[in-house]
Amino acid sequence: MSLEALEQKVRKSVEMIKARALISNIIIGLSGGKDSLCLCELVKMAGVKSPCYFNMEFLPGLRVQHDMLEYACQRFNINYDDILKVPSEHYIKSMHYSAYTWYSPKAKKTFPNCSRTDVFRSVAGRLKGTVITGVKRADGMMMTRMINNNRGVCLYPMADWTLKDVFSFMEIRKIKIPELTKKGCRGVGLEYGDLKFIADNYPDDYEKITSVFPFAPVILKTVEYFDLHKSMRII
Repeated sequence: MSLEALEQKVRKSVEMIKARALISNIIIGLSGGKDSLCLCELVKMAGVKSPCYFNMEFLPGLRVQHDMLEYACQRFNINYDDILKVPSEHYIKSMHYSAYTWYSPKAKKTFPNCSRTDVFRSVAGRLKGTVITGVKRADGMMMTRMINNNRGVCLYPMADWTLKDVFSFMEIRKIKIPELTKKGCRGVGLEYGDLKFIADNYPDDYEKITSVFPFAPVILKTVEYFDLHKSMRII
């Protein structure tokens, strides 16, 4: 990827944001990861004044979620308390399917299924604007399907970017790789990598997660017991 090709993608993304900002408030999906940091920088380059922000939380009050947003708040002068916190679809799906809890036939009625699109629609309605995120087609088939199906619900200025584009842009714009990313934090949820990182680095958060999902430690024990890293190569 040449520098000129990246500049073309950046210009296209900035123009897309500018065009939407003329007719709607801009609501940034802020995870604190590299993609959302690039998205915030693009919004800044587009000259958008006072965008709104939302963050999808797995559980309220986890310290790791706060720390993931720390650098973004510093760089873009965002007040953490002004970020709208909403439940992530991962939490709702976990409860809907009674994942890592005792199975309950009432779970699907108590916790109706919820997609990321549903979350975006809810946020757009509450904050009266257009949700934009840093999702890319290069993230996989599921993300590509979401981008193709969610036109009109959400704007994806970085849809055509690659991972190399992201890191090149960060280097050019002097955007730091978040400290938690360097340490191996990929997100917050019931996936093995997420739980392992939280258990090792945020024991209080891990305790909160296991209080809601009491069978969550089974994930760590199963991987350790069967040595799935080597025997199956699936993690």
